[in-house]
Amino acid sequence: MASSQRETQSAVGVDTTSRLALFTLIAVVCFTAWFWSAAKPWGVFGFRVAGFAALLAVSLQLLSGRLEGNARSAGAALLAIGVVLVAAVSAVGSVHQGKSLEAMLNLLAILGLFLATIFLVRGARHARWLVIAQIVSALGVAFVGILQNVRPELVPAGSSYPGRALGPLGSFGQPNRLGGYLIAAIPLAITLAFLVQDRMIRGALLASAFVLALCLVLTYSRGAWIAFAVAAFAFALLVARSPGLAPRPAMIGLAIASIVLPALFLLPSMLNRVSPRSASSASWNLPFDPEREGSGAMRAAVWEGSLAAASARPVLGWGVGAFREGFDRSKGDTMKRLEAEGGRTSDQAHGYYLATLVERGVPGLVLFALLAIAALAAGAATIGSGAPAEARLLAAGLVASVLALLAHAV
Repeated sequence: MASSQRETQSAVGVDTTSRLALFTLIAVVCFTAWFWSAAKPWGVFGFRVAGFAALLAVSLQLLSGRLEGNARSAGAALLAIGVVLVAAVSAVGSVHQGKSLEAMLNLLAILGLFLATIFLVRGARHARWLVIAQIVSALGVAFVGILQNVRPELVPAGSSYPGRALGPLGSFGQPNRLGGYLIAAIPLAITLAFLVQDRMIRGALLASAFVLALCLVLTYSRGAWIAFAVAAFAFALLVARSPGLAPRPAMIGLAIASIVLPALFLLPSMLNRVSPRSASSASWNLPFDPEREGSGAMRAAVWEGSLAAASARPVLGWGVGAFREGFDRSKGDTMKRLEAEGGRTSDQAHGYYLATLVERGVPGLVLFALLAIAALAAGAATIGSGAPAEARLLAAGLVASVLALLAHAV
């Protein structure tokens, strides 16, 4: 036991660089959800500064030969760098250089934070602090979202969802993005509830999961609901099949209740809100508008134009961050008419993978898929290793969180 503890402490590291990387990541996790917005350029600037600082720290550690990591870390780092390089190549031939430059600055910042995470922040103790930071930040976001549902006047102007109580939230811009943020946090709250021994803290974590689930239901985002169901199934499977990870039946029941009860309370509202209905604005009631047939018809029209854009430039894409420009040049007659007569178009592909294909071409999509697979494989390897139960359970929660995001990106 003592030997195992010494190995864990060694892996965590006590040097200043490791601590600084941890504090930087916690700060980024906490403020990004609140201050990342085109209306708050200083928030975007702060995120980039933190990312570039992390990238510089990793580079200096690498040059000095003090950077430690295993083969999986090195492989993930190379794939992440490959993703950024392909994006940079697409930016060179972008149809909108300004947007591509902005997107590249963000990608470089994300690369720095990713490399700092896999190389400078080590061990279950540091991972737990990052998870706590994510839960605390998400809990505040969820409270604001619930208040917006009760008081629609708190919803920022310019909502892309007419007549809906819960619209844009801070930097998210729309309920689907808010749902994608929440589904990544809920598995982490449940994971920590399984880990802690103190009953009060465990109760607080389960209450947090309830609040997050309640806000998730109120987004009325079917994509987020489905993605969370995928993550919940994966988490249950990983915990059930890993020796020593399954909690007591009472804890399992409480965890399920904290997630299911909000859906049961709001089930009539859920059924009512997901059914197609006409909007009051004339621009949303044009006879040829696909939205009149439901969101599925609109998504099909957007996907058709997106696939046409991807087919036109399959190798380099239209440029990272330039989806709308590529889509506008390739969309079908219905969407062109909708823009001409209703003033509406689409600035998103309703799917991250398709947007990546349009912006960065086939190489960009392939490299992103390989990076996602590498991340999941690293988590699965930790779960199946001889690591302490805490590390394996945290890995299961993180894998479920990543799976939720990947499923929501479809």
